[in-house]
Amino acid sequence: MPLKNPYAKIQVLLRGADMEKEISFGNFRYAYSRSEDPLRQDFARHMHNLYEIVFIVDGNHEYVVDNKKFIFKPFDLLIVPPKRFHFVNILPHSPYERHVLNFNEDDLPQYLLDKIFNKSKQYCLTEDNQVSRIFGTFFNYSDRFQPQER
Repeated sequence: MPLKNPYAKIQVLLRGADMEKEISFGNFRYAYSRSEDPLRQDFARHMHNLYEIVFIVDGNHEYVVDNKKFIFKPFDLLIVPPKRFHFVNILPHSPYERHVLNFNEDDLPQYLLDKIFNKSKQYCLTEDNQVSRIFGTFFNYSDRFQPQER
C-alpha cells in the first residue's frame, strides 16, 4: 500500500515507451527520464541555483557545461555546480535515459562541496557500480508514495 507524504511532490508521466518520474522534497529533487526518440527542444540551455548530478543509463550524447563539451555514454556521471549554463545535445536515433539529483549547498558539508562539487566533472563508471544501485533505490523508493491530491 502506498504511503502518503504531505511534504513530497511526486509526478509520473507515461507516453508510450517513454517515462518521466520526479520526486521533490524542499530543495532536493530526484528525476528519472527515459525516451526512445527524444526531441532536441526538450533540452534547452538553462541554469539553476542547485547542484546537479546526472547519471546516464542509456544513450550516447554530448553535454555542454559553460561551453565545455562532455561526450557521454551509459554509466557516465556528470556533476554540474550551481549557476552554470548547461544543456544536452541529443544525437539522432539514440535513446536517452538518465537519473538526475538536484540539491542545495546547505545539504552537504563544505569539505565535500570544495573537494567534489566545485567544478563540472565527468566520471566514467562500469556497468556494475554502487552509483547505479543508489539511483535504482531512488527510482524504487518513489513507488512507495502516493502523489498529493490537488
